[in-house]
Amino acid sequence: MMLLMFFPKELQMRVNGVMQPQLRKNLFAQTEGIIREVYIDHGSIVKQGDLLIVMENQDLDMQIAQEEFQLETIEEEIKMTNVLLARQTDLPLEDSISLGNKLTTLEKQKSSKERQLELMLKKRSLQKLYSPIDGTVVLWEARKRLEDLPVDANQYVLEIAALDGDWQLELDIPQNKIGYVSNALAKNPDHQLSTEFRVATNPNLPQEGELVRVADRAELSS
Repeated sequence: MMLLMFFPKELQMRVNGVMQPQLRKNLFAQTEGIIREVYIDHGSIVKQGDLLIVMENQDLDMQIAQEEFQLETIEEEIKMTNVLLARQTDLPLEDSISLGNKLTTLEKQKSSKERQLELMLKKRSLQKLYSPIDGTVVLWEARKRLEDLPVDANQYVLEIAALDGDWQLELDIPQNKIGYVSNALAKNPDHQLSTEFRVATNPNLPQEGELVRVADRAELSS
């Protein structure tokens, strides 16, 4: 008689990782321009809503100035046309109609200019970057690296992290091993896996943790 006994096999693999604050936010430029004012540096502690960076776009500033001048000119013409209509009540019908048509055209031009100017001013307001969370600036030499730096819309600028909050360990699991981890995670009723890790600054002291999530897609390691 032969007796077969099965024991669950422990999943073991050695991978590298990095400890990161659980709450961290990247700050991106909302529009193109040049960073002119930097109010923070590496290690600066900030509050949500604090002004961190002010950008400049000279082309946009010039366009805004032109729109404002043209709007003032149109408003002055509207004012003068209204004065003519009010004073010259005995104008011939054709002249009165002509002034009325001119006034209608000017009002449409004014409305169009106001909309264009509103969009430009909104774009310029995006040149001020504020902190999205309470935290600490973690970009090394932030002021030196950012001052007078040309940036494009959606370009990464810096990162804010909550260093005094919870932290998480991000692991670089090889692509050919990720299937084993995903399957083990799925089979666990709690959808978590107990893990052991060691910090490089104190490798002799093992730490315990829980693997709770695997990234939806693979990412290249630098």
